[in-house]
This record gives sequence, C-alpha cells and structure tokens, in this order.
Amino acid sequence: MKALVIVEDDSVAEIVKYYLKPLGLDVIHYRDPIKALDNLEEIWPDAVIMSAKDFPRHWKSIVVDLRAARPKSACAVVLLKGDFFP
Repeated sequence: MKALVIVEDDSVAEIVKYYLKPLGLDVIHYRDPIKALDNLEEIWPDAVIMSAKDFPRHWKSIVVDLRAARPKSACAVVLLKGDFFP
C-alpha cells in the first residue's frame, strides 16, 4: 500500500511517515503539488495526505482528479489544515 504525502515542510512529512510506516504504508513525499498531480496515475496511492495550508488551491484539483479516476473507498484523502481554514 502506498501513501502520497504532499507537504512543503520536511519535518511535517517526517511526522506523517513516523505514523504511517508501522501501518505498512510506503510513503512517497512530494513538495510540489503539480508534480504530484502529474504522477498521480503512476503512483496510484491508497491514501493522500496533503497540506491545505501549504497549497490552498492545489488540493482541490488533486482531489477532483483522484475522485474522477477512483471511488472514495479506494483512496483516502486527509487534509492537514493550518490555524485558518475557511
């Protein structure tokens, strides 16, 4: 199983990896959401963890593209939000 982590901060990515590795997930970290979107079909993740704080506009495009290709039950999406998230 694969988890795609899309965050700018390496320390946040390490925290996410710390919790996902024991669950048996291979963690793939991207700092660029456009590059992650381009490689989404190749990676075919079982979970996507993305920072809405770092990428307030890009997360929506990734979720739309992901949901167009796969049902909700096939891939979990988790958004990491900051202090302000309207």
